[in-house]
Amino acid sequence: MAEYKIEKNVPCPKRGKGGGKWQQLAAMMKKNDSVVLPTGTQKSGLFSAIRRAGGQACSRKVENGYRVWRIK
Repeated sequence: MAEYKIEKNVPCPKRGKGGGKWQQLAAMMKKNDSVVLPTGTQKSGLFSAIRRAGGQACSRKVENGYRVWRIK
């Protein structure tokens, strides 16, 4: 078995919250604002960030990607 060093009294850092690009964008959006994103992965990230911030979101596939609305 490999040797591991056990360390005592090392504080666990607090989780980051609200620092990601989708959280920042969600925080800037107001009710009925929308944004077009080129990929489904980006759409999902923003959609989740809006919901985590206490809002509601709606998304639709559009010609040049996905439009995400903040509806609440």
